Amino acid sequence: MKEVITLQLLRAETHGTTKVFFLSSAVWLVVGTVLGFVDATHLAAPEMLGNLPWIVFGRVRPMHTNVVIFGFVGSALLGASHYLVYTLLRTPLFNERLGKLSVWVWNLSIIAGTVTLSLG
Repeated sequence: MKEVITLQLLRAETHGTTKVFFLSSAVWLVVGTVLGFVDATHLAAPEMLGNLPWIVFGRVRPMHTNVVIFGFVGSALLGASHYLVYTLLRTPLFNERLGKLSVWVWNLSIIAGTVTLSLG
């Protein structure tokens, strides 16, 4: 049963929005991990990363938590909800292009929030 659902997700043409949400969730996981590593490095050895104002602990910590919460977890939950609506209701998304636009708006808002936090 599990293999059937996985293959259905990979083959279906109507799950484009779901795939993009899951892909963006994976990208945000990598970005959040890198920010967490920078944060931990700065906490353990503050002089190692230099004295750059956008990379101090007070700015990187909120960036890390917001990227992980909204970027990784939020994108994964939105992707899962799109997949569940497709599967349980057995109906395609009204407009796939509009769904992909929502992915872009979601990711751009996370980028804007992260840049705003880095600028202080």
